[in-house]
This record gives sequence, structure tokens and C-alpha cells, in this order.
Amino acid sequence: MRWLAWSLASCRQRNHSARKVLSSSRAAALGGAIGGQVCAHALVRHGGAFTASVLAISVATCLLWYLLVFVFGRHETSVGSDGVLVSGLLRSQFVPFTDVESAVVEFTGKLVLRTRTQGTLVRRMKGPAAEAAAELIQSAITSAPSGSEAIRQQLRREHEGDVGEWLARLRSLASHEPYRAVVFGGDALWRVVDDPGATGAERAAAAVVLGAVATPAERARLRDAASRLASPRVRVAIQRVADGAGPGVERGAEEEDELAVAMEAIAADSAA
Repeated sequence: MRWLAWSLASCRQRNHSARKVLSSSRAAALGGAIGGQVCAHALVRHGGAFTASVLAISVATCLLWYLLVFVFGRHETSVGSDGVLVSGLLRSQFVPFTDVESAVVEFTGKLVLRTRTQGTLVRRMKGPAAEAAAELIQSAITSAPSGSEAIRQQLRREHEGDVGEWLARLRSLASHEPYRAVVFGGDALWRVVDDPGATGAERAAAAVVLGAVATPAERARLRDAASRLASPRVRVAIQRVADGAGPGVERGAEEEDELAVAMEAIAADSAA
């Protein structure tokens, strides 16, 4: 994949997908340094008596080492409307904005992300990308409260033992027109979907309520909201809601099961 140069203007646009940039971890940098020492040792251990075979083996060893460091040490860092996702070859790590304490660039291209529960994450990338990512993250975690706390409390899974009961209650909220007009009127639910302070479960739950009576235009808006998310699980769940059956159409069993599994996983993540 190629490097993506970010501009602060594009980062501030509302209709954008999660911003992605290639980065490397502190472990990759350490691996590269160790590799340099190993390669240097391999080249000089024969007292300077280089033969074609010794040189070929040493160069091949160095190239293999750096290839392994490049493949396993490279990450893709995505900043969405909900948090930061660091994707590597072997594992991915999602950090919601609610868990981020600060994001700063300590040196050119060195993004330092300090979290409450996942320690300190260090990512190295191109200078402009690091600066833009830090500003975007800081803007999200210091943004004024959206006023959606009361609504988010209504959306949480609290007493339902089964995820199907939770989904049924959420959809019932959309069917009570007078109640919805007071509690969920206007763009209240949409604010939850885009609120940096909302949990993944609250965000997905708001999408379920919206999807229960969504028009084609509103389903397109849900897909757009999903594309701005960094969390893979929440993004997939909202996409399933957007692509699901419309009002008055019975949902297929497979479709409902897939959504239930996604919501169960999201609820477990939010409770952790």
C-alpha cells in the first residue's frame, strides 16, 4: 500500500472515510537497529577476508532480516470518527477516543498515543501524517459534549439477558412516535452515531433504532457514517443495519443472526 498524505482541511471534512496511513511500531524500529548490528557483525567477523560466498551469504542474511522486519513491523493506522485502529499482519488494536488521554508528535513523524487502559502506543509515519493525525485525535477527545448522554443511556443493554431482546427493545423505540418525538427527535440519534464520546455499543444501538424506520436516503447516510468508523466490528454492524430489510419487511433469519452476533461482540467490547 502507498503512503497517504493527509491535509488538515480534508481531515476536518465530515463526509470522509476513516483516514489511513502506513506506520511502523517501536518494535520495528528496534528490530531494524538489531538487524543493522547483525549484518555488520556478519560482514566483519571473518577479519576482513571477504570471499564471494561470504559476501553473498551476508548480504542475503541482511536482506532477509530487513524483509521480515518490514513485513511484520509495518502497520496501518486509521483514525475514524470513533477512535484509532492500528492494523498489523498478525493483529489489530482498536483504541476508542474515550480511552485516549492524549496524542502528540514528540519528534518528526513520531506519533505518541497515551491511553487509559492500553498503555502508550508509538507509531512512526511521515511528518505531515503524524501532525494531522495528532490534531484530529486531540480535536475528537477535547470536543464539547454532544448532549447525547441521556439518549445513550436509553440505548444501552442493561437488563436484557438475550441480545435478541435488546434488538427488539431498540426497534420498539422507533415505533413509538410520540415518545420518539420527545426523546429521539431531530438529529438526536444521528448525534450518537457520530459522537466521539459514545461507546461502540451505543453507536450501533442508535443505528438499529434508525434502521428500523429508515428511508433509502437515511440508509445511505448510515453507510456513510459506517465508512467513517475505525472499529471494524461497529462498522460491519452498522453496514448490516443499513443493508437490512426496510420498514414493514420481515428480516431473514440469517440476516438477523448475523446482526445479533455482531451486536453481542460489540456489547462485550464496550463492557470490558
